[in-house]
Amino acid sequence: MSAAQAAALATIDFRVNGGRLGSIASEDGTFVPPRWELDQEVDRCRRCTSEFDWINRKHHCRYCGKIFCGKCSSHRMLLPREFNTTDVERVCHSCNEILAPKQREL
Repeated sequence: MSAAQAAALATIDFRVNGGRLGSIASEDGTFVPPRWELDQEVDRCRRCTSEFDWINRKHHCRYCGKIFCGKCSSHRMLLPREFNTTDVERVCHSCNEILAPKQREL
């Protein structure tokens, strides 16, 4: 990646994510949304490492913000109130394990 491409990607990342580093809570316990991974950063699924193409599409986990293939992000869960959505959202397998026990209260 050239310096110009890296600078362009950094500009997009700041516009999308601001100062988020990827945590769900800050040091004082307030909610901080996860860092939203940019499509340009990823060419393979974060879990199974399958390459993305026009058939194997990219999907964001709505809980952690990382990009996965359809098979590795096939779960749908309610998210905590802080995410400001009442819809069932796509999540990856790891986040499914975190969120599954909390579904009754959500």
